Amino acid sequence: MGRLFGTDGVRGVANADLTAELALGLSVAAAHVLAEAGTFAGHR
Repeated sequence: MGRLFGTDGVRGVANADLTAELALGLSVAAAHVLAEAGTFAGHR
């Protein structure tokens, strides 16, 4: 697996470098960071 992050986001070959599990892990991590920053305050 080479570089995953480029200037426009996550890069790689679908189902090779970028698996469904990796995409899910990245989205969960991003949600945690945004929640801690208060981005979702007042939203359900």
